Amino acid sequence: MGILEQILQELNEINMKLSLISQQKSDNDNTSRTADNLSDAVTVDDIKAYLHIGITRAYAIINLPEFTRMSLGQKTCIPKEQFVDWVEKERKKREMGIKSKFTIK
Repeated sequence: MGILEQILQELNEINMKLSLISQQKSDNDNTSRTADNLSDAVTVDDIKAYLHIGITRAYAIINLPEFTRMSLGQKTCIPKEQFVDWVEKERKKREMGIKSKFTIK
């Protein structure tokens, strides 16, 4: 086997590994959007992952007055049920064409 064939074989192997990594990332992205994957106390990190937003917007959401905030050590949390209800209300507002400060997909 010549050097070119070896390089092509190695490139094919790298391509296959990249495809697997990409598929795993896609699978993880799809599962992170279900409320079943959230714990009973939702943190800023949970909000970021669930809504695919940045930390500033996640903090803005967790500090909304409609949530009952709790502290677990140094982490601020809100009840999962309140968060899921809020997300659904925001989605319904969007469907009705009502503008909101937050965009929920």
